Amino acid sequence: MDVLTTVLKRPIRALLAKLVHAMRSPTDKLDHIFKDERYQPAFFNLVCDMHSKWSSGCSVENEDMSDVVDQLCAHRVPKQEATNHARLFMELLSDNDRSEHLLAFADALDHAGEWTKAIQIYEIAANVDDSTAVYVNNRINDIQQKQGLASVPGGSEVEPAATVDEAVEIIRRYEGRAEDFALPIADALIDPVGANMAVITDAILAKGFEPAGFEQKNGYRLYSVTPLE
Repeated sequence: MDVLTTVLKRPIRALLAKLVHAMRSPTDKLDHIFKDERYQPAFFNLVCDMHSKWSSGCSVENEDMSDVVDQLCAHRVPKQEATNHARLFMELLSDNDRSEHLLAFADALDHAGEWTKAIQIYEIAANVDDSTAVYVNNRINDIQQKQGLASVPGGSEVEPAATVDEAVEIIRRYEGRAEDFALPIADALIDPVGANMAVITDAILAKGFEPAGFEQKNGYRLYSVTPLE
C-alpha cells in the first residue's frame, strides 16, 4: 500500500511543480539569468538599443533578437537556451510592466558591481515609468556612494519618499542588510494620526526588519531599521 501511494504521489508532485513554475512571473523566471555574467552584456546592449528605438518611434525587429543570440553564443551560452531566454526577455521589454523588469535587471547589474551599466538601466526605467523616480534616484545615489561620488547616507542628495507607495516600493525592493538600510520619509508624510507610518511600518516588518528610530534632516526623517527578532 505504501509503495502504491508513493507511485501515485509522484505524478501529483510533478504536476504541482509544473503549476508552480507556470505561475511564476516572467521576471522570476529570468531572475537567475539577470545575475548570470554571460547574459548581462548582451541584455544590456539590447535594452539600450530598444530604448533608442522606442524613443525615436521605431519598431523592434527580429534581427535584434538574432544579434542578442549571437552575443550570447559568443559567451558560450547554448544556442537554444540563448534563443529561448532572448525571446522571453524581449517579451518582458514589450509588456505593460516593462519598468518592473528593467528595475530587476538594473538591481542585478548593481549587485554584480556593474555600476555604470546599472545606472543607465535605472535611468531608462525611470524614463519608461516616472512613478519609479524616487526609487531610481535613491538606488543611483547608493551606487554613487559606493563609487565615492555622492554624499554620505542622509546627505543633501537623498530624495525622500513623498507618498506611502513610494516608501513601500523602496522597502520592497531593498535586498541588503538591515544595518545598511536607510529610509528617507518626507516630513509632509508624517500625519498626526500615524496612519501613513502604520502602513510603512507594516512593510518594514514584512521585510523582516523593525524600525529602530530616525534622524531628523532638513525636510525629512531618515529612518533606520534592525533585523526582526
